[in-house]
Amino acid sequence: MCRMLLLHIVEYEDSSGIIEELLDGLRTVARSDPLLRGKSHSDGWGYIVISNDKLYEYHSYEPVYSDEKYDELRGKLGDNTYALIHVRRAGSDQPLGLLHTHPYHFHTSKDIDAWYAFNGSTIHSGYGLRTDAFLLARELNESCTMHGELKTYTRCIFTEYSKRKDKVKSGGSLALLATNGSTTSLCFYPLYKTSKTYLRKYYEYYLYETGKLAYIASSSIIKITKLEAEPIPEENYYCL
Repeated sequence: MCRMLLLHIVEYEDSSGIIEELLDGLRTVARSDPLLRGKSHSDGWGYIVISNDKLYEYHSYEPVYSDEKYDELRGKLGDNTYALIHVRRAGSDQPLGLLHTHPYHFHTSKDIDAWYAFNGSTIHSGYGLRTDAFLLARELNESCTMHGELKTYTRCIFTEYSKRKDKVKSGGSLALLATNGSTTSLCFYPLYKTSKTYLRKYYEYYLYETGKLAYIASSSIIKITKLEAEPIPEENYYCL
């Protein structure tokens, strides 16, 4: 039961106000999620940012709403930036600790670096040593590691994920930020699955795109900020 924010910033200055609202919204939701009866996402957080020729990765087991390092994230955002941010609320059967904060990093045999973040739950069992999200990401990466072209790798990942829908429980939205060192992609596959109205509202994600900024945000963030965005239909992947 996590929350995610994906950003593709083309021109930062013209989009800075919206970006500030999104970042503040994510921190507010992590403290008290209005779509989760006020429960918090307090089991750590992390991000991956790729900005021009720089890469920043951060993980913390401290809740994002009390981590002073969160404010430093703003200074890493600029023109031509991709960012994937994840705050975690661990399931009762999932391990806790810094190792288990998303995004998870994998390297392919064709020198693609990929980071995965997940919102949902699967039947993958790590016997308390690894999260279901990590095991799913590792399985997907191993299935597609032979692809050296970034678009082909990305397409393979989401094709393989769509084949594993039966392994997802009530919801399972997958985010992928990947780079080959010269090209970067940030993509998202929403899967809500549940028929329960309140859970579908919780798992739903929203998309906003202009020529200067694109973002995908958890439903809770949109509810808090009231920013403009459209709900994303499930079972199709989107790249920002």
